[in-house]
Amino acid sequence: MMYDVFCAVMGNKDNEDFIVELLNSILSESITEPIKHIENIDTRGEKSSTYSGLTFYDFRCVTDSNKKIIVEMQCYNDEYLMERMLIYLAKTFVSQLNNKNNRNSHNNKDNEQNKKQNNKRYKDCNQVYEILILTEYTYKQIEEYFEHAVLTGKRTKKEITDLINLILIQLPRFNKTLEECKNNKLDTAILFLKEGFNMNTLQLNNAKKTSTLFKKGSKALGWFALPEQRQAAAINNKMRIEGIKAAQEREKREAVEAARSEGRAEGRAEGERIGEERGK
Repeated sequence: MMYDVFCAVMGNKDNEDFIVELLNSILSESITEPIKHIENIDTRGEKSSTYSGLTFYDFRCVTDSNKKIIVEMQCYNDEYLMERMLIYLAKTFVSQLNNKNNRNSHNNKDNEQNKKQNNKRYKDCNQVYEILILTEYTYKQIEEYFEHAVLTGKRTKKEITDLINLILIQLPRFNKTLEECKNNKLDTAILFLKEGFNMNTLQLNNAKKTSTLFKKGSKALGWFALPEQRQAAAINNKMRIEGIKAAQEREKREAVEAARSEGRAEGRAEGERIGEERGK
């Protein structure tokens, strides 16, 4: 996946038609009614630069029946990905409440009225979907390329609430072709996430003939219409990020080896000390 292009496309409200198509495809097995439009796109960094390495978006969506849902979508690869995912999910869900009013509620003389207002705020909480796309690594506890997790009872195995939802997409575990994905919206969306940003013009044109998502996606991408200089800059940025990751991994390995060497040296010194004491 070309992160830089992904940032430019997903953070741009002008690409709403494509974003809605993509989200509806990813959530086709999860939501009961499709998303109609997006009220707002919130980002945690640069949202429209082809040079940005950030992929973190918060979509405030409205369905066909005017029901509101929140979809947070990000690409990440980290050993603490599940903990990070849960924190982002919790933050997004809690963001629906007016925290200031909630903190000052004990100072409100009209406690009964305040209680009613609080109850209404809780009642009006919208569904939240946290979509995490793994592009390089995989979560070893889940072997499937797609998983939708909700809060369920451990004993009853029944769903407790559908207000919080975790969506995990593991691109390295997905190996289907366009032909195999033809009649499946979810699989087509995952294929686009894995290959759509890397396809050449011919491949993308062929995919557009059989997929509405690829057709809308190719229009939103505009990647091949960019000047070569900007394409090269985006690619160089990706290589720079990969270089930083490699350097970090090398530092970790060197730190581990240094610790081992120090441990061996301490062990030898201790052994010599014990030997000298026994030889007296």
